[in-house]
Amino acid sequence: MVTVAGVVIALFVVGLMVLRQDVTTLLRKAELANKYREFPVDKFEKLSFTGNWEVKVKQGRTHKVEIEIEDEAPFSPRLTQTNNALYFTIEGDTAEAKLLTTRARITAPWLLDIKADGKSQIVIEDFDSDTLYVELENGATFAGKNNYFTHLSFKTVGNSFVQLIDNVQN
Repeated sequence: MVTVAGVVIALFVVGLMVLRQDVTTLLRKAELANKYREFPVDKFEKLSFTGNWEVKVKQGRTHKVEIEIEDEAPFSPRLTQTNNALYFTIEGDTAEAKLLTTRARITAPWLLDIKADGKSQIVIEDFDSDTLYVELENGATFAGKNNYFTHLSFKTVGNSFVQLIDNVQN
């Protein structure tokens, strides 16, 4: 025979389990947010990615690059800057290093050129600029949402993917 106290205890236990999952999720998100490290950069207009990158690009007043750094990872992200261009690569010879994704957040007032090779995933949102040239190779993807470019051009090689979404309201 089920008693009212038994039902209340069961509901209490289920509520605690749900609360625990929510708290664990929030703590994990906070932990991941703290793993981003800012890299000092000068002004840049071009981005180039080689490897398995997951990148979010947004427009802002300053040039800023943050890369997620995992402790004890079998690889290390590398950022080099030459002639107004940033080159993102991943160093590590293990098979695991080639499978894992490195995340980056980039802020720039403008961009002219984005190149991505391999499994890189580039997402750019709410960007307003005159011209952007995007080159994707070997499975790289580009997603744009709510951007405005006067001139936008793409070159794709291999199994690359482009998705553009615009929520224009009249």
